[in-house]
Amino acid sequence: MKRLNVVHVINSLEIGGAERVLCALVGQTDPLTTKTSIITLLDGGPLKTMLIEEGIDVHSLGMSRRLPSPNAIVQLAKQLARRQPAIVVTWLNHSNLIGGLAARMAGGIPVVWNVRQSTLHAGVQKRIMRLVAHCAARLSRWVPSQTVFCGHSAQQNHLQAGYDRRRCSVIHNGFNDRIYRPNPSAHADVRRELGLACHVPLVGLFGRFHAHKDHENFARAAGAIHRRLPHVHFLLCGTGVTVDNHQLAAWLRHERIAEQCHLLGPRSDIPRLTASLDLQVSSSMTEALPNVIGEAMACGVPCAVTDVGDSARLVGDTGRVVPPGNASALAAACIDLLDQPPAAQRLLRARCRRRILEHFSFDQMVSQHFALWGEICGRTIHRRRATEPEFEREAA
Repeated sequence: MKRLNVVHVINSLEIGGAERVLCALVGQTDPLTTKTSIITLLDGGPLKTMLIEEGIDVHSLGMSRRLPSPNAIVQLAKQLARRQPAIVVTWLNHSNLIGGLAARMAGGIPVVWNVRQSTLHAGVQKRIMRLVAHCAARLSRWVPSQTVFCGHSAQQNHLQAGYDRRRCSVIHNGFNDRIYRPNPSAHADVRRELGLACHVPLVGLFGRFHAHKDHENFARAAGAIHRRLPHVHFLLCGTGVTVDNHQLAAWLRHERIAEQCHLLGPRSDIPRLTASLDLQVSSSMTEALPNVIGEAMACGVPCAVTDVGDSARLVGDTGRVVPPGNASALAAACIDLLDQPPAAQRLLRARCRRRILEHFSFDQMVSQHFALWGEICGRTIHRRRATEPEFEREAA
């Protein structure tokens, strides 16, 4: 039987939550029965090289970051018409809108939209992003076969904005417990790399430097933690999280914690760094369902998170949830978790991992996406055999 042809359309292959989920799903697709192609609207990104090395067809259109133009839709339609996929899977709002219209122009190819943001509020999302999302809401009744949200909060907010209730579903992010798992050697290993003693508590904040991640709020909380627990150190990584980021450096100096903060920038060893932590933090103003929190929990690391998107649903009773923008509450939550006696901390770490295995497993996420795609295109999407290597290089 001829291989099934699946095309994914995404804004770029920069390192981010949607991009990493896409790479994970592509890595699980059986190449013997399914031909996978990825088209990026922009110039690609660091994950593009990795995918090409693994034999995935990646084509970049090099579009501008401005509001989608008719020419952009035509360019993509030509690419889809040439490939003739059985299904097009799009990721993020710009790609949903452009990819959906292009698939229609290329012969009415079935489309699955993936929405990864939680809100469309002014002050949280840029005006262009909100305009694109509202255009997509109007088209959601006839362009996509299904719109998939990664969290219940994201789904509810988009339904209120006008997305078609009849064609939507939730597939939570799943976390690969084979990659993200407790790693006792990482504890000493990472501290040795940072020049720290083995007993020093380490609090992490992983994610690119962006207003949505609210690094300023984290800096204020970290300052309060330092004043109460001066032996604690803070590990930050992600694009733009470096010592030459003058804004971030100024916040840390203001809180007098520059010497306690380790700014590593983007890294390729996120599972190792995550497993070394005593506590993971999400200080975000907006999230759908944060990957870094699920990954930390899979490593047995407790988390303190802001109450945005499905963060509280993800953490459950294994961590602490505080209002966004409230540095005092975030600091108190972190101190409470760090001050737990050793026996209580061991139990909490075990509960974190168990919650991921039972409710947010990687296998469940893959199965749900593949089942949906197969239902829409009328073919079975086969998973890569367990004996074949996975490719999922991680970076923040």
